[in-house]
Parts: sequence; structure tokens; C-alpha cells
Amino acid sequence: MGYVVLLDQDLPTGTTHSKLFEKLGAGNNSVAHFQLIYSSPDVRTFAVVPGAVVQVQTSPGANVTAKTTVETAGEQFTYRRTTTANDTGTATIRVAYPGKYTVGSETVTVAREAVYEGATVSVSSEDDGT
Repeated sequence: MGYVVLLDQDLPTGTTHSKLFEKLGAGNNSVAHFQLIYSSPDVRTFAVVPGAVVQVQTSPGANVTAKTTVETAGEQFTYRRTTTANDTGTATIRVAYPGKYTVGSETVTVAREAVYEGATVSVSSEDDGT
């Protein structure tokens, strides 16, 4: 695992730097391998993690969002990732934080080990999130 240290800079919106520094890597078009571990007004540090893969079966072409509330490094924010299901109805969403995620009307718990090992966690109607 490596680390990325970012300084507050005036860079164009949409750059990887701005997605991490300003949005804490939490936006739909963010990068899913960075986990915030330190935050100040001028410096943010992220650990580079494999990220867990949340997998769900749905309708082909459906948009699927996984979201959770993250509290880390003195920050609290909604971490949200969205993808589109493939032709067979499988949607896979890589997430950088452990926690209980809402995926549509379902919930799934992503363990810390899954994030650090790059493991797949499946959402099913039987999953009660524990």
C-alpha cells in the first residue's frame, strides 16, 4: 500500500487532484483506490488501497449506486459510487472504504479486509447488511 499527499492548489475541476482534494474521492466519477487518512485545510493524505468490489444483479443497463457515510480523518461525508449494469445485468462497483452500503433497496456490509484485499462482496435480497 502506498500513500498520496496532496496540497491545496488551484487546479481545474475534474482533475484527479481536485476529485481527491475537494471531493475526498467521493463523487460518482471519482477514483476508487484512495482512502482519506489525514485532512487539514492545506493538506490531504490518502492511502492507496485495492478497494472492494460490490457486485449486484439487476436489469441490464440499469444505473446502480452504492453509498455510505464515511467518518475518517476528522471528516464526515457521503461516499457514493455509481455504475451501469452490463448486458447480463451484473453491476460491479469498486469502493475504497469499509462500512454498510445502501445499494438500491438493499444493504451490504463491506469488511475492512475486503477493501485491503480487493475482494468481491455480493448484494443479495437475503443480505441484511450484517
